[in-house]
Amino acid sequence: VFYATNGENFISFTDALFLCFSAMTCTGLQSNDLSLLTGFQQALLFMLMVFGNIVSSSLILRILLLD
Repeated sequence: VFYATNGENFISFTDALFLCFSAMTCTGLQSNDLSLLTGFQQALLFMLMVFGNIVSSSLILRILLLD
């Protein structure tokens, strides 16, 4: 989804994969200037950071295991 939503500035598949993996693990590594991304791509990276965070992951698993 991230790669498919390229805007004016083209991002290669490997860079898109790297950015998504970096956001999911909250390492903060980037291969491109994030200000050149579309708003939707920035929102996707934000959501990946939120759901990939160790605290969010632990809370979600805790809620799922209690049911």
